[in-house]
Amino acid sequence: MAKKYYAVKQGKRTGIFTTWDECKQNVHGYPGAEYKSFTSKAQAETYLTGTQETGDPEKDRAAESEAEVVAYVDGSFNEVSNEFSYGAVIFYQGEQTHFAEKFSDPDLVSMRNVAGEIKGSERAMAFAVEREAKSLTIHHDYEGIAKWCTGEWQAKKTGTIAYKQYFDKIKNDVNVKFVKVKSHSGDEFNDLADKLAKEAFVQTESVENSVDSVSEKPKNIGIYVDPTDLIELIKTAGTQEWDDFHFISLEEKGNVNKCDFTVNDKPCSLNFHSKNNGTTTMSPTGKNTEFSSVLKERIIELSDYKDTGVSKSHTFRITQEWSYKLVDFLEGLEDISKDCIHHENPKYEQCKFLSTKGDRLNINIYETGKVVLQGKPAYLYTEAMSFLSYCPEISMTDVVEANNSFHEVDVKVEDTRTELQRLMPNTYGKIDDTLFKILSPAIALKKIGREVEDYSCYAFPALRALEGYLMHTFSIENIVIGHKYGEQCGSHFKYVKRNDSHVLKKDTVDRLSNHKSKAVLEEVYNYLKKNRHTLFHSEQILFTTRILEDKLEADQIVNEVIDLIERTYTYLIA
Repeated sequence: MAKKYYAVKQGKRTGIFTTWDECKQNVHGYPGAEYKSFTSKAQAETYLTGTQETGDPEKDRAAESEAEVVAYVDGSFNEVSNEFSYGAVIFYQGEQTHFAEKFSDPDLVSMRNVAGEIKGSERAMAFAVEREAKSLTIHHDYEGIAKWCTGEWQAKKTGTIAYKQYFDKIKNDVNVKFVKVKSHSGDEFNDLADKLAKEAFVQTESVENSVDSVSEKPKNIGIYVDPTDLIELIKTAGTQEWDDFHFISLEEKGNVNKCDFTVNDKPCSLNFHSKNNGTTTMSPTGKNTEFSSVLKERIIELSDYKDTGVSKSHTFRITQEWSYKLVDFLEGLEDISKDCIHHENPKYEQCKFLSTKGDRLNINIYETGKVVLQGKPAYLYTEAMSFLSYCPEISMTDVVEANNSFHEVDVKVEDTRTELQRLMPNTYGKIDDTLFKILSPAIALKKIGREVEDYSCYAFPALRALEGYLMHTFSIENIVIGHKYGEQCGSHFKYVKRNDSHVLKKDTVDRLSNHKSKAVLEEVYNYLKKNRHTLFHSEQILFTTRILEDKLEADQIVNEVIDLIERTYTYLIA
């Protein structure tokens, strides 16, 4: 492979380096970094001295080809984590851009590194579609990358069928040419794609870096959004950010939805990419990308849930009765779809849940009494854990350990118990232990100092526990809260416009054996009703309005809930 020289004109350290890693250390994160790569030291020196602007002839591969976009893709597989990944090197308009991303999709993982190379090829196609390029050449080392698209090989597996379908959607817009290269044959950019694919396993987000850009590009955060809400979300974000924002259109182009809008009469575009894991990512494109980038960040801020990384899993030992109760509970949530598949070897039933926001959770139920939850710690996972806390076979230890698995932390269950006892001395051990199982993830995560994209997972269990405490207080008064008309929680309260609050109805007050219960029930209900992170829906309280990006705000909710339960229960029994 030809030797490369990397010349850094502006960076943490300037000069000539012989490896990309050395160059990367000195330019990534440095504002206004300037650097280029060359095939000879003399060219690099000339670039630094500024006597001649000499480009790298190998860099602009698109210029050498008739294609507007030239891509090198490769895949990799991690035996330990059971994940696959891709790396892609893409040339377009004289710029070299690197992409790398890892996946743990159970439908594709059996294809190992081939699944990654498919994803890399799809990314190259999406890149061309986003930029409205008419031609693309993809260099690959696995022959199926071309033959599944051309029809020489029949697509039979989930991954290859989806790949062929995607190619068929974009082939009329982009003329794709496939070039097979020999694996590990010394082809510089094929080897670089292979390296990027392997490096993806140590990343937590998908990465896009432009080698010739003046600064490092931000990581592309995925969000969960209901496709039917996307236009409204775009309009809300735009009008919040600018007075002169005008939405024009949102049109599907292949696997990309292109949004056109104007700010101060300047035309702008933002592409939305629907990924197979249910998330949606965005990329500014076209003219005036500074406005598109701002809109992207505003949409992320307004989104209910963000992609928190690769899928996690945890195993529980419960009866099949409770396993199917969990399935029924999740299926009963609003706007949730379910698909169940029976497997014979090993014998188990897999139920796949999908929310309209794209959040996914798989539940594998084995005849041996084992149930496995697989997904990401977003809406469906937190709902599942709240429900499982009511299962008598699930202990606080089980809840804390599952939380450790999904959030990649190491919290000791005894530390959680000790903290609960310290914070709630009059309540802990006195009321239903289920409430403390529900609350335990909030306590555990509250003690973690790590930074995360979304702190909703801290507050959600606390609000669910407070909901349970409300039901517990009603049960003490022998008032049944259920699904039937007249038994729903809200049916016991009436709204008082004068002070914007809810009070118990007279017939409910007359049923109370302890007059103190009235004040407790009203305070708890009003907290849940007025808290800006909650939304009441029929007999159930759903916490789905927006994400929490500030840990202090999440901690405040947890602290307020703990104080509310401890203070009102102490008042009740005094």
